[in-house]
Amino acid sequence: MKVTSNRSTEQIEGPIAILADIAGNLAALDAVLAACRHAGAGFIVAAGGICHQGPEPLAVWERLLSVNARLLRGPSDLALATVEPSSLRPRSAEDRRRADSHKRVREALGELILARLKRFPDLLRVELASGSELAVMVGSPADPFTPFTHDMSDDELLSLLRDDSADVLVCGGSGLPFLRPLDGLTLVGAGSVGDSPDEHSPDGLRSAHFTLVLPTDDGLRVEPRWVQYRPASE
Repeated sequence: MKVTSNRSTEQIEGPIAILADIAGNLAALDAVLAACRHAGAGFIVAAGGICHQGPEPLAVWERLLSVNARLLRGPSDLALATVEPSSLRPRSAEDRRRADSHKRVREALGELILARLKRFPDLLRVELASGSELAVMVGSPADPFTPFTHDMSDDELLSLLRDDSADVLVCGGSGLPFLRPLDGLTLVGAGSVGDSPDEHSPDGLRSAHFTLVLPTDDGLRVEPRWVQYRPASE
């Protein structure tokens, strides 16, 4: 398989795991990475939302580097890398909380990591020997800041698709996971690793989503998956 982006071309083999919206949540990331290893996925893509919010942004960054994950840049990553805390003007308690979190995460990562984060691409393409193509992006072909979501109509999705050539397109930023055949391709929302909107289970566990893409002789098989984890604060 050949992987292309605006940064690199590589040869890879085996299942591909696509993660999104990790949000600095190390407990959720470790649970997902364990499931990826069990599934035999040696190629990991983190499709945006990597370190924002915390609670452990630096540990998440280091963990992703340790598994040689390919990192894509989303809107929250770009804001984290480029917006100076002094420029923020919070108007509410929630705004102040977010501003404090923004400053804390920037300080935890440091200038060198922020500079790297700013330069990451927002698109990765995987071309298989079978001729099938996988595209992974944070937003959509029409706008890297506008993701596909599960509640959009077919017309809304098609307007963002822009005749993309991929057979399977997986997007970060979807919040909730979904899988939808559309105009000759399979559109997949990767959901959220670290900031899932799912409610806690009765025993305090939360859900973390990821997408497994398995190359076959006939093309690509897509499996949305999820695991449960216990938040570090509990």
